[in-house]
This record gives sequence, C-alpha cells and structure tokens, in this order.
Amino acid sequence: MAYNNVVDVAPILSVSELTVVVKDSQAVLVKDFALSLRSGEITAIVGESGSGKSIACLAIMQLLQSGLERTAGSVKFNNTELGELSESKLQKYRGKSVAYVFQDPASSLNPVLSIYAHFNEVFSVHLSHLTSPQKMQRSIELLSEVGLSDLGDIKNRYAHQLSGGQQQRLLLALSLASNPQVLIADEITTALDPGVQQMIVDLLAKLCRQRNLAVAFITHDIHLAQQISTNIAVMHQARIVEYNDCQSLFDYPQHRATIKLLGAARRDTAIGEEVSENDLVLDAIDLSISYRIPRIFGRSRRVQVVKNISFKIFKGQTLAIVGKSGSGKSTIARAVCGLAHYLEGQLNLYLENEVVHLHQADQRALRPYRKHVSMVFQDPFASLNPLVLVHKSVAEPLLVHTEMNAEQRLQCANKLLTEVGLDPGQIANRLPSELSGGQCQRVAIARALALDPLLIVCDEALSSLDLTAQREITDLLLSLQQKRQLCLLFISHDYKLVQGIAHNIFSLDDHVGLAQ
Repeated sequence: MAYNNVVDVAPILSVSELTVVVKDSQAVLVKDFALSLRSGEITAIVGESGSGKSIACLAIMQLLQSGLERTAGSVKFNNTELGELSESKLQKYRGKSVAYVFQDPASSLNPVLSIYAHFNEVFSVHLSHLTSPQKMQRSIELLSEVGLSDLGDIKNRYAHQLSGGQQQRLLLALSLASNPQVLIADEITTALDPGVQQMIVDLLAKLCRQRNLAVAFITHDIHLAQQISTNIAVMHQARIVEYNDCQSLFDYPQHRATIKLLGAARRDTAIGEEVSENDLVLDAIDLSISYRIPRIFGRSRRVQVVKNISFKIFKGQTLAIVGKSGSGKSTIARAVCGLAHYLEGQLNLYLENEVVHLHQADQRALRPYRKHVSMVFQDPFASLNPLVLVHKSVAEPLLVHTEMNAEQRLQCANKLLTEVGLDPGQIANRLPSELSGGQCQRVAIARALALDPLLIVCDEALSSLDLTAQREITDLLLSLQQKRQLCLLFISHDYKLVQGIAHNIFSLDDHVGLAQ
C-alpha cells in the first residue's frame, strides 16, 4: 500500500483485526478492520450505507450501542492498548486524545444549553484547572478558529438557533477544546448543502494542517474524500477491500466496490416533457410562508421564510426545489403537506373532482386530504419508530385512513415492500435498526405509497445515503412514478443530483430566503 512517502512515520493511532458482531445473532458487522492514522494526514473511510464504516470507528472509541459487541481486535494510541483499559482510564483518552464528531449536529448538541455551557462541559471533564475567565477566552478562540467569531453573547445564545453548517462548526470547535491528537469525523457533511459542505471540508483540511491532527474522515462520497484525503480505505460488506493513497486509488481502482462507488457518482442529464394544464396537480401562486418564534416575555415574533414564489407540479412529473440551508425548502415541503400555519398567496391541490385550497383550510379540515400527499423524510432511521416492526410502520397510514383489519393491513404492507424491492419474508418482522440506510428509505417509500397518493414530497430523501444507494432509490422513485403516474416534489440542496431526475427545477437561491 502507498502512503505518499510517509511510511517511515509511526502511526499515532493503529487498529488491527477489529471485529464487531450483533450479540444475539452473531451477525458480523465489521470484520478484520485495520487502519493507521498519522499526524498531519486525513484518511478517508468510504463505502455504501451499511458497510460498517461508522460502527468500526465507534468500536475504536468503545462507544458501541447495546446489542453490539467487539469480539476481536487491537486499538493502540501511541503504543498504549486502549482495549485493555477500564472505562475510567479510557475517559482520559476519549475526547482528550481522540475526539469524535458525529453526523447529526442537531442531535449531538443539547438544545437547552447555551453555547458556552457546551464548552464548559468539556472543560470540566478535561481541563478542570482553567478559571472561568480562561474558559470563556478559550471558548471564543475556538469559535474563531472554526469561523464562528460573530455569534455574540455565547452565554445567551443556543445551539438550536444556529444553521446546520454553524452547528457542525460548533461541534468541531467542541471536539478541539481539549487539544486532541486524533479526530474522527463521521459523515459530518452529509446533510449540508454543497456550499456549506465545501466550507466544512476546507475547514477540516485547514485544522489538520494547523494542528497536525491525525484525521479519519468517514463519508459515502468518494469524490468528496478525494478533495482532502491523503489515503482512502474502501469498505464493502463489513471489510476494508481496498486501501491506497488517494491519487493511486482514483487512477487505478482495483476492487469492484471501488469502481461501483466511482461510477455511481456520474450524473445523467436533465429531462423534460410536454405537459397539459389538465394534468395540473399542485399550483403555488405568489406563495409566502411565515412562522412565529415564541418568547417567554412579550409577544411572539413572526419570521417570513419564503416570499412570493410560484411553481406548478403536473401529473407524472417531478419538480425539484433546490437551495442552500435556510432558504425555505423544507418549509415549502411542510406547506404542501398541509402542515404550515401562516400562508399568504395561493397553494391549490387539484384532485379529480375537487380543488383543495391549502392556503385557506385549517388543520382539522385538511385531515381527509392528507392521504393524497405523502412525505419521505431526510433521515430514514429517524422517520421510522425504532420500536415498531417494519410491516406495522408501512401499514400505519392504513390504520388511520382505512377500515382494513390487521390481516388486510399486513397483506398490503407485504405487497408494498415487494413493490419497493424488499423481501417481506426477510424484512417485515425486523426493526429499523436492523436495516441499512437504503433499506430504511425503501421502507419509508413503501409507507408513503400506502394510500396511493397523488403527490410524494421527498424532503432531502437522498442526502443521508451513499452514492450507490442514492442511485438505487432514484431509480426506484422514477419507476414508481412511471407505474403509478405519481407527482414528485423533490427537495434538495444538490443541483447536480436533481438534474437527472427532475422535469423542472426551481431554485430558491434566486428568491428571498430565511429572514435572519
């Protein structure tokens, strides 16, 4: 294997023969995982959803969820075997020497703690000798280092008030607070729009250089890894199947999984067809959407998210709405589903013998019409109840909107699972945690189809999937569209992604976005 002329530098973190299994079934999730991280280098770990990337790195930190078990392997930090340490001794390394940045900043940050309180938690554990003024000064310096010098009073500013990109930079600052030597970044760009994604990648590369960090960068986007990585490890079916320096891997890919990842990133050209006004399904005319921010004291403040936009969606076609984080994409999706409260202008849903004015009807009046519009959410795991079996999740809309009995709902759920390319015999009685991201998203699509809707809203439905799974889900949606004459409203931050699937593309970046 090539190491870009640094093979003589000893790794600061070395992993060998790491194996992780499911305790009950002994199913292997990671097999013989090996990795060497060196100071000043970024090693990317790429692969499809479910290949074991994140589980391997969580096992390195001994942060596996209950039900999973590390059965073999060695993890050494500066020649100290971490696997032999007690939990109390391991705490001295976890966070202080080896830091972990998780994928979803919103769930990693406490919404009731101020920004400063987050830093104070880290300092209390790893830098307890600092005085209060020193803690404040260090917090400000760390925020400035990651480009967040303009947040104002961080004792009275909260993480949930920040954008997705700002939250991810805050997580990076928190991970650096105790001066770690190793940083594991787990899919930290997945849910961000391309502009913010590039900003985070550039920031990570700069921090690696300035701090001489050893970085493991987990991603399903092999081309994103190419931008900043020294070396790339490709995972497939629980194993590392190819490992090489970045340039060699792209010039001479050896394993079929690597070639598949490279091929899945290629995009198709945009599509377009003639339509008739008789096929109109959804019509937005000068639509503006607002929401209210409640206050403990005084009146709530009204914020306009979307201003004076117009678009149309026709039967059997796809409209893509693209824009940066905070531009109002998901707010539009909620309005189309009848879940937004403050609408101005017109938003009309055309049924076979009726027109539903979504901008006028109240929430109770809209309930009978919600079966005509379904949504597929961004996070396939979070959109499914973790305690409910797959077939019950798929059949849930039938329980609400139909008079079917349990046996009829089960038969319908199995039929829908088959339609989205899943085997009911293997999938129906599993929990979401036992599925890959692509499988979970197929389950979510099956649930969205349960009531035979006119329109499906896909709110960033591909952003958390690897490129191969993205292509598979895209092909599935297009085949379902052709078969059922579905309308698709595709919400995305990736313009290139929607070019191959959308009949029309509406860019919010050309309109007024979120009021700050």
